[in-house]
Amino acid sequence: MANSTWVSFCIFFAVLTTIFAQHDIIARLQSINLDEVVNNDRLFNNFYKCLTDEGRCSKDAKSVKNLTIEIVKTKCSQCTDDEKSLIKKSLDLVKKRRPEQFKILSVKYDPEDVLDELKK
Repeated sequence: MANSTWVSFCIFFAVLTTIFAQHDIIARLQSINLDEVVNNDRLFNNFYKCLTDEGRCSKDAKSVKNLTIEIVKTKCSQCTDDEKSLIKKSLDLVKKRRPEQFKILSVKYDPEDVLDELKK
């Protein structure tokens, strides 16, 4: 019985950690000036190289990469409406200003187009 309780606690703790980590990453994403990143070739290329596994990742780029993976994996099911709005705005901005890179990133991270609703 004690082992069952311990396993349940570990699972509960893992779920809580994942939820808090996702919200921490969302907070970090909110702190990134996406307009500045998308409009600055050097900054954008640093993020892009991280996301395509072609270069090193800054702390912010790593957060965006982890968040992207998590959002696609969960279909943003744990996202609040505000978070969905922020993600949609981010997707729209990159799609509009960096369409070629957007296509490459979409194929890499969302090949089954599970986030189609957010991209519209």
